[in-house]
Amino acid sequence: MHDTSKYTAHLTQFPLILAIITLGLLNSGCFVLTNRWRNKPDAPREQVKLNRDADDLRYSRLLRTPDFDLDVRAKDGPTRWKAPFWFYILPIPVTYEYLATQPLSVVVHLEPKAPQITFDPWQIFFAGTNHVRVPPAKIWQDDRWLGTNTFTSKAFPVTNSTKFLLEFSPWNQAYPDYPDRGLPFQLSIESIRVSGEVVSVPSITFKPTTFIRPGFKLPY
Repeated sequence: MHDTSKYTAHLTQFPLILAIITLGLLNSGCFVLTNRWRNKPDAPREQVKLNRDADDLRYSRLLRTPDFDLDVRAKDGPTRWKAPFWFYILPIPVTYEYLATQPLSVVVHLEPKAPQITFDPWQIFFAGTNHVRVPPAKIWQDDRWLGTNTFTSKAFPVTNSTKFLLEFSPWNQAYPDYPDRGLPFQLSIESIRVSGEVVSVPSITFKPTTFIRPGFKLPY
């Protein structure tokens, strides 16, 4: 005859042990996979810069001319979905498609190499697959607020390195049916002048891709 009393005692403790483990997991957070859009320039490799120190401005399109240098970045798009792992095993995906209408932020870094350079940031246009041109809705220069697109367009003299942050909200005009953040788009820069003459700058194409980032979500 085997003594089953110890075996029975262990079985009766199992629900308590499971409850303790469950509470510990709930209180300590969980593992999460996050899927986001990333805006990468469509250009030869030597004209694309990887910015390892910038989390949401990962890639730049570089334009070099005798008179100035341009570094143009489009910030990563919004989150598409998150998948927290329940009990660290079962992924529970949650979609965030409603974030697709969030504004698109673009950073333009202009480095002058010649005198008498002017730049009008209001003359930068977003163009989607339907080729409708949309101006920026808001602009900042070196963290200084310049206003919205209700202001009169204005060219600025550029004598030193300067950065412009442009915020576009083009979705209703570019994609009236549905704001598809996965479609390629172009930025047209039509406002750089050297000694009063307009400099032709090629349009910059971005092709969005997706990436998945692992992380840990705290319970608060």
